[in-house]
Amino acid sequence: QYIISYNNIYLAKSKMSERNIFHLLNRSRKSEEERTNDDDKNEEATVKAILLLLKEEPDAAKEKDTYGCTPLHRASRFDAPLSIISALLNIWPEAAQVKDKPECTPLHTACINKASPDAIHALLDICPGVTRTKDKYGNLPLHVACRFDAPLHIVSTLLSIWPDAAKEKNNYGCSPLHVACFHKAPLDVVSALIQIWPDAAKETDENGCTPLHLSCRFGAPLDIMSALLSTWPDATKEKDNNNNLPLHLSCRCKAPLDIITALLQTWPDATKEKDKYGNTPLHLSCRFKAPSEIVSALLQVWPDAAKEKNKHNCTPLHLLCRFKSPLDIVSPLLRICPGAIKEKDKFGCTPLYLACRYSAPFEMILLLFNTWLGEKENRNGSNSMDVDALGKYASNSKTKDVKKLFGYASALYKNDTTNSSISLNEIMNYFISIELWNGVTLVFERHPTVIKSMHLDTNVMAHFLFMVWRCCSLTTM
Repeated sequence: QYIISYNNIYLAKSKMSERNIFHLLNRSRKSEEERTNDDDKNEEATVKAILLLLKEEPDAAKEKDTYGCTPLHRASRFDAPLSIISALLNIWPEAAQVKDKPECTPLHTACINKASPDAIHALLDICPGVTRTKDKYGNLPLHVACRFDAPLHIVSTLLSIWPDAAKEKNNYGCSPLHVACFHKAPLDVVSALIQIWPDAAKETDENGCTPLHLSCRFGAPLDIMSALLSTWPDATKEKDNNNNLPLHLSCRCKAPLDIITALLQTWPDATKEKDKYGNTPLHLSCRFKAPSEIVSALLQVWPDAAKEKNKHNCTPLHLLCRFKSPLDIVSPLLRICPGAIKEKDKFGCTPLYLACRYSAPFEMILLLFNTWLGEKENRNGSNSMDVDALGKYASNSKTKDVKKLFGYASALYKNDTTNSSISLNEIMNYFISIELWNGVTLVFERHPTVIKSMHLDTNVMAHFLFMVWRCCSLTTM
């Protein structure tokens, strides 16, 4: 019923070919997970349809979609059969150099999607120089191959055509080796990059990071780390723009023990270095809740790290308490440096105050308070904890145990046991039940006669006196 002009027919046919070429290319290859029994036959039919379309409408090879992609881009993305890629290149060889909107060539796209060796070689045979073309972010095809976990054959092919690609940096100052370490590329890829240019291990990106920094920060496995360290051991001494050593970044990211051990064996003095905020590696391990074996390894190399303060005047113990690290990390620190319990940060906070303020587990608060009471000067009242602070701990705490602990301690410091409902026996029995032995000592030193009213069994009394003897003065005993 409609009269359609010749021009309209031609225009409709052109649009149909554009739609068909990309539609057919999308159907040309399915992943193994998506395939069904009929897909092999369907794929063969689709390939024939594409080849027929290109034969009848050669200009379809020059079409672009809304993203600026040519059919060759799309074929490279879906790892289309070599017959399609060859047909597209025969019709329009310059397609190998055409960029889409992100300025990627078909070779970039092929590297991103791990195309077959035949597809890669077909693109390179037509235009070897495309290995030197960068996308809008300054990435060569080699960069994107390393970024998207391309297999070794792709990386090796690119390097064989232009070895100096290993020296090129993108807009962020990253060499292909940086990118490979950032994205945890396989060892064979990293080794190939190092072999072609060993000095890549010494290069830094815009953040001052070497490839070793990035390996530590993003959790590369030990074999990658070992390859970098064997190439340039002094990489362990390099600092990024934030004064981070690779060890700082490994501790921040809770790297496994074998990584930490490898770094420490290469340069033990890394434990003494500080980042821009004054943090040692031990500070960062405590801040980010590293496993206890990491903390122990750091302390074994340099025990005095437990005494160091950062720019906020925080010791590692402060950070443990502020961020509620596990108890098995707190205990080693207190054994090595019990004096850290008295230290105050720039805001005047002790580790115990931070533990209470940020609702650390009761077991941690108990350990900290018992350690604090272990100092005689803290028990005799001349240099005791501020009573108002104790009251604040008790009133602000979210747990009954903490309120009870500091409520009893506050009563002792205020000598408020005679005029209140709290009895000395009640306090003593509670301290014994939670094994707060320095708290028991506090009661004895202030009220030595309380033992007469406790009516302890003989066997219990022996153990009780032994534990108290470890804490009390001879005069009190």
